[in-house]
Amino acid sequence: MKTAELSHDEKLKAFLEKNGYYNIRILPDGMVCNFDFIFTRAVVINPNWQSYEKRYCYENRALASKMCLEMQSVDDEPLPGYTAIK
Repeated sequence: MKTAELSHDEKLKAFLEKNGYYNIRILPDGMVCNFDFIFTRAVVINPNWQSYEKRYCYENRALASKMCLEMQSVDDEPLPGYTAIK
């Protein structure tokens, strides 16, 4: 029995998970996920194999997770309380 090939998004998701990203969600217009830094948790917008389009950093880690898990579009406005946009 031949296993189906993974899609580009599934391969990227597996790569990201292996490198510490989580709450990875494939939305209709892109991908979002969380990543923990030393002092903040980021909501990463459109990660790719080398980098990402943008990230919102929150000291309140629960708020960052909430934002990521509730996003409907990569263009959603960030929840108030972020400390940086990079």
